[in-house]
Amino acid sequence: MSSNSDPTSIIEAETQRQKTTLLYRNVGIAQLVNVVNASLLAYVNTTLHASASLAYIWWCLVCAITAGRYLLSRRFHAANPDAAAAMTWRQRYLVATAVAAVIWGAGAVFFMWNAPDGVRLFTGLVLAGMVAGALPILAPVPAAFRIFTFLVLVPVSVVILLQANSAFDWAFGAMTLFFLAAVLTSARYLHQTLDVSIRLGLDQGRLVENLSLARDAAEAALAERKQAEVTLQASEERYRLILQYSPTGILHYSNDLIITYCNDRLAQILHAPMERLIGLDMKTLKDPRILPALRAAIEGKEGAYEGEYLTTLSGTQIWIAMSCTPLRGTDDQSEGGIAIVEDVTDKKKSEEEIRHLAYFDPLTHLPNRRLLMDRLGHALTASNRSQEYGALMILDLDHFKSINDTQGHDVGDRLLIETAQRLEGCLRQEDTVSRLGGDEYVVMLERLGQSERAAATQAESIAEKIRFALSLPYVLGGSEAEYFSSTSIGMTLFRGQGDSAEILLKQADVALYQAKGAGRNAVRFFSPAMQAAIESRAALQGALRRGLDKGEFCLHYQPQVDERGRLIGAEALIRWLHPEQGLVTPAQFIPLAEETGLILLIGQWVLDTACAQLRTWERDPRTRDLQLSINVSARQFHQPDFIEQVRQSLLGSGADPARLKLELTESVVLDNVETVIGRMQELDRLGVGFSLDDFGTGYSSLSYLKRLPLDQIKIDQSFVRDVPGDPNDAAIVRAILAMSQSLGLQVIAEGVETQAQRDFLFENGCNAFQGYLFGRPMPIEEWERILR
Repeated sequence: MSSNSDPTSIIEAETQRQKTTLLYRNVGIAQLVNVVNASLLAYVNTTLHASASLAYIWWCLVCAITAGRYLLSRRFHAANPDAAAAMTWRQRYLVATAVAAVIWGAGAVFFMWNAPDGVRLFTGLVLAGMVAGALPILAPVPAAFRIFTFLVLVPVSVVILLQANSAFDWAFGAMTLFFLAAVLTSARYLHQTLDVSIRLGLDQGRLVENLSLARDAAEAALAERKQAEVTLQASEERYRLILQYSPTGILHYSNDLIITYCNDRLAQILHAPMERLIGLDMKTLKDPRILPALRAAIEGKEGAYEGEYLTTLSGTQIWIAMSCTPLRGTDDQSEGGIAIVEDVTDKKKSEEEIRHLAYFDPLTHLPNRRLLMDRLGHALTASNRSQEYGALMILDLDHFKSINDTQGHDVGDRLLIETAQRLEGCLRQEDTVSRLGGDEYVVMLERLGQSERAAATQAESIAEKIRFALSLPYVLGGSEAEYFSSTSIGMTLFRGQGDSAEILLKQADVALYQAKGAGRNAVRFFSPAMQAAIESRAALQGALRRGLDKGEFCLHYQPQVDERGRLIGAEALIRWLHPEQGLVTPAQFIPLAEETGLILLIGQWVLDTACAQLRTWERDPRTRDLQLSINVSARQFHQPDFIEQVRQSLLGSGADPARLKLELTESVVLDNVETVIGRMQELDRLGVGFSLDDFGTGYSSLSYLKRLPLDQIKIDQSFVRDVPGDPNDAAIVRAILAMSQSLGLQVIAEGVETQAQRDFLFENGCNAFQGYLFGRPMPIEEWERILR
């Protein structure tokens, strides 16, 4: 019910609901009494004078209405109706009561008419007893009691008076009428008492629920006033508990800065017992920084303090946020102040952690890229003022990925941490070393002097010092095993603000690329020639993108044959028909496509074109059984929708998935092995096959190899090139073939150019070959010659 309803109406409705509930409360016991009394009355009367069959019919009617009333009661309690529905249930009860009373009244007439005096007296007493017993049960609703009483006692009185032939009969009839009047009067008084009791209970509940109204009403009646006082005391105790156990510290202090009250939370914040805080003179605090805020409240102003605080009693260093407000009495005189104290130590720690995460690398705790760019901007400004040179270096660890993959990420992380510590040990206090991510670090040197030559010499000296420090052996993970690493460093000089921070980073990155191209473990300065190479690379990137748009790419197909020289498939190799440069090999543009992300578009085009070619081959009896292999880059394979791309290419072309083979390099497989295995298994369920390309050139783990759903291993041409002459390569090839046979994997050798190579491979168990000996990569138009 809405909160703005009339309170009187609410109480009236609830009163009537409770009265109805009282009617149904004792139905079970009352009906049991009905059955017992009916059984007793029927037995006595049939024994002395009444017809047994009629008495039995009457008894069955009593039992039937009794059962009905009991079931009605069960339904009422199950429904648990509200005030509105309760009136309907009351009407049902009244109807049931009336029916029961009619049956009992009929029984009075039946049993008492022409009955002996004793029978009439017994029957009258039983019925009077039932009326008396119904008084407390039916009193909540007077109408129910009046219906029952009139319909039971009036027939009794009428039967007695109609048959009266003695003073006893007249007295008995008169007493019945007098009893009727008495019980009706008692019922009225009992109902009034019950009604008052229910309403008082509801009024009291209303008063408790609405304390403010109860206080106003308390002035009108002593009972209500007492109730309001009890409620007020409970409220004051509640407020005291709220203050005492508040999550913030609260204290009251006098005008003399003496603490007169504090709660438990304040004692916890200050790490001191409450009894020592009460009465503490805050003028004697060890840390006086909070006193101005406390005095401000005494002077009638708001005071506040936030910062570090040294507690007096425990000597603990914490961060607090305190606000002070004046406290005035009824005469507007100052009664000291109230201080709210919050322990923000954890908050400050969290803010510091957030700041650290925002500006520092979580692994090495070195400045990250954001902080580096900020410091580099300040360095450029300072250099512009002083006209002194500075230097920016980018370095990374040579072959770090190999160590990380083979030794585990824990060892890799410890190597990165140790590298950071060694870098800090090589630099001056004013220099900055930052980790950009992975194994890439940036070093910024400032104040190298106004001479470019001297600055370059000094920077190179520091770079060589770093290179030497990072080449020393590492002992990682608490074991005695030593790990070795080296670094490649690219750097550039700066003075003033001629070049932006981003340009300087690009220049250093180009120099790093040059250092790696020189064989790694080297230091290189940025030069204009490197910039020219960058521009050339950018031009190639633009031409590559235009080539994709203009359809300048095509696939060449290199035959794959079995031991008898029969054609079993082909490898699709992409070529770029540049309008000016002619045929461009993949070695010239694939690395750039990988770096720029264009490899995704190229890979999708290769996949679609290869599937379409497979479908074309399926229509020709000579080529319908051929398999077609395509190379899949790591970036393409790890795209979230790669599996769906393969599925759509197969569905769009109608090609048989079993004829498509995806060639993956070891770098693809070893990058996030569990994810790779899951993807390969999904593709395997599509029917697509897999070949591990360039096997033996990387760092494959045999434990991973046996878990991969591979169909084929491809022996890299670097091992095939010198067999059978080179015993080392020959031994490696034999081992690969033996291992593949034990794992049940097919093997194909690529780069087979001589009959001797083919024979050696065949003799050692290789049954599939690819290379110039059998055919060069060629356009699909030239395949007719091979098929013939």
